[in-house]
Amino acid sequence: MSADPSWDAIVIGSGLGGLTAAAAIANHGRRVLVLERHASFGGAATVYRHGLLNMEASLHEIDGDTVYGTQGPIARLGLTGSVEPITTDIFYEARGAVMSTVCVPHGLDAAHEALARTMTKSRRALQTFFKEAKRLYRSLHDLEEWGARGPAVLTGLILSGRLFELLIESRQTLHKRFDALFGDDDIPKFVLGAPIAYFDDDPSKLSYLLYLGVWTRFVEAGSYYFKGGSSALTAALVKHIEDRGGTVQPSSEVRSIMVDAAQCASGVIYADSTGALHKDRAPILLGNASPSTIAEMLPAGFRSDFAKQYARFEPSISLFTVSLGLTRPAADFGVSAYSTFIYPDSMARYSHFPRAAAVFGAAPADRVPPYVLADYGRLA
Repeated sequence: MSADPSWDAIVIGSGLGGLTAAAAIANHGRRVLVLERHASFGGAATVYRHGLLNMEASLHEIDGDTVYGTQGPIARLGLTGSVEPITTDIFYEARGAVMSTVCVPHGLDAAHEALARTMTKSRRALQTFFKEAKRLYRSLHDLEEWGARGPAVLTGLILSGRLFELLIESRQTLHKRFDALFGDDDIPKFVLGAPIAYFDDDPSKLSYLLYLGVWTRFVEAGSYYFKGGSSALTAALVKHIEDRGGTVQPSSEVRSIMVDAAQCASGVIYADSTGALHKDRAPILLGNASPSTIAEMLPAGFRSDFAKQYARFEPSISLFTVSLGLTRPAADFGVSAYSTFIYPDSMARYSHFPRAAAVFGAAPADRVPPYVLADYGRLA
């Protein structure tokens, strides 16, 4: 094994989470080593190429506050100008099930107006929904400003009553709140809840606060895609880390995590592309991998205690991607937006969304689950 170099932090895995953490550490003048077992970086955040076809593996869109916000991750990491955002036409369209095509434009006021025209039966409930959305957007924006503005942020949240609203909303699920707002009227649930699959497949388990908080950011601040796709963002993060003295190393598979006498993780043993073993130490280790994968890297006596921390969490849902290369614009086949969420005709109620898992788990038949079309050619 090679001699031990000194690092301030070691990150296992070069997915967007690992690279973002490494970039933040490097920004503070710390020496960071990122170890990636594959030959390329980014994990799922990459673009595959097959002939003339470019296939995006993961990044569909990102909200405008993340891209342009002064307290957003792009600005805080120092990546402004390193990636080129491309605005999408609208947020999304929703189709199928018990409704016709419904468009959700950018801007909370514009979205409210458009949906109130389309769903006249739900106007009063939509007014309540968008009032909540606006107040939540403002509250979350204020919390992001905490570092710059200090305790004054909390004072404003308390005096306005918005802090208590956050506490109340944090206890509600998407299903419970949608039912309270819209009752048996499922059309607004289908429309407003279309992007649920990015979070979960069961509205009765998903936090209303989490869902609405993200949804409002995309509506109010706009939705964007990076030119060059997620691989462009990955490349920008790698360059940012290396420009600040860090190292991002491919074909380096961590075999084990070392533990010191104080029973703290203290370093890793990894194999390079030739199979040769190397040992590196650092006082901080970050794992950009599943808990079960990290657990297997630990000494046997530490695995059980580590795994217990995650036992109460359910595994996240799996999303499948099918990439189609077309010789004609997708608009020729009826696609009229960058993002189009499509429900199967057999789905009569929004609460039936969890049934999609059974459709995925069965052999191919005449049923399809809800899905989203992303027309990347529209942004070319």
